[in-house]
Amino acid sequence: MHGSLLEIQRWQTDESEIWVNSWPKVSAVLICPSGGEKRLPVIDYEVKLFALTKEACRGLLNSQNLFDGRHRIDFTAARETIWPVIEGEAQSCGYDVKTEETTAQLMYLPDAVDIPDMQDIPEGMTLGDLHPRYSSRLAPLWAYGPSPAETDLYMSGVISSFPSLAVHDQSTDELLAWMICYEDGAMGHLYVCPSVRRRGLARLLVTRLAAKIRERGQTPFIYIEPSNKVSYNLHSSLGFVLVEEKVSWISCLRQSRVDLS
Repeated sequence: MHGSLLEIQRWQTDESEIWVNSWPKVSAVLICPSGGEKRLPVIDYEVKLFALTKEACRGLLNSQNLFDGRHRIDFTAARETIWPVIEGEAQSCGYDVKTEETTAQLMYLPDAVDIPDMQDIPEGMTLGDLHPRYSSRLAPLWAYGPSPAETDLYMSGVISSFPSLAVHDQSTDELLAWMICYEDGAMGHLYVCPSVRRRGLARLLVTRLAAKIRERGQTPFIYIEPSNKVSYNLHSSLGFVLVEEKVSWISCLRQSRVDLS
């Protein structure tokens, strides 16, 4: 539950309902959009589900009648141990299930770890918030979107709603590097243009964005693919700690031939 509790960080712009399987002893948590409304473009109905056991997971899913006929339900960052439960419950209610081939691991910055000293911004560059007008620049470099147009729309919504940082060329205003936060609070989409790499911009963005998140009273965290050793080494050097269990993203799409009314 340790990694799960870290993720129950909801930005104030994100209204959610949080359900638990029991109280005060909790072994499963379900986070859903309030009233079933979309929070950002592209997402039909995105939920987070955390559970210590398969039994607790199954019980909470059944008690909330989650698979009630919505066209699509996306489970974000679901722990590996509960994948079979989500898939089984969804399929029994007439949903086709797709578990993303890409898995990730969570790294977080413990409260007791100080953020390293902020390095200076390189000469000739400026650091500030990322503007939504750059969404079309970010979209092609994000590997997880359904289509370029939808990804552009999603990126615009994320940049408009949640913290982000960007490095620009001081004289031309060219966008050189950036990092954003997603709707669940995770840091991500860290990118530095090839022409300005090896100048400390990745470290600069991670430390400054982590400090920004800490100022909001939240815990900085990020999802990293196991094969991304460069990102792992960077965040590890800054004090981020790895949570060993893998997570993945699961999409449940209702079969049109099934009547769930």
